[in-house]
Amino acid sequence: NDNGPSWLTFIGHMKDSLWSPDFFRCESVSLKIHGGLVVMDQFSRHIYRGKGDAFKNDNGLMIFVELGWNTYLKQLKGYEFVFAFMPYMHSEMCEHQKNGKKIYESHKNKCERKVRDLQKNITETSVNDLRNLQTEMKMIKDMQVHVDGHLDTIRRFCRFPKRNKALCR
Repeated sequence: NDNGPSWLTFIGHMKDSLWSPDFFRCESVSLKIHGGLVVMDQFSRHIYRGKGDAFKNDNGLMIFVELGWNTYLKQLKGYEFVFAFMPYMHSEMCEHQKNGKKIYESHKNKCERKVRDLQKNITETSVNDLRNLQTEMKMIKDMQVHVDGHLDTIRRFCRFPKRNKALCR
């Protein structure tokens, strides 16, 4: 069709192009980066649930995340941030967990400042922006327990014990 491939076709073909240099040559590279994160992080976790392969992309995924994180972070909103951030929480490397905590806190603080600024100067056009940002803040605040819990688990056990059986350790 004239609008290009469907999102499902796009996601289906993404696996083959994730590491291609051409992957980064696109008008909508942030969409591709975000889609790649979801495919590599979430799909393998669900397809291979309960098996060691569910975690096979974790290390490579962190390389991919860190390549694009600083470039595209400002464009991520709501669930885009949540899903793009998940590899930090899924990593069993303490350094990734600590870095993720810093990124999370920075993003949360930035959103809180934006909410305060919009609340001070509400206009007819900023009402929707404020509602959207408040919805995003709820998502971000709901993540707090998971960010802290994952970091605490890695600090205590140096891994996620919940994965022991699947990873035969």
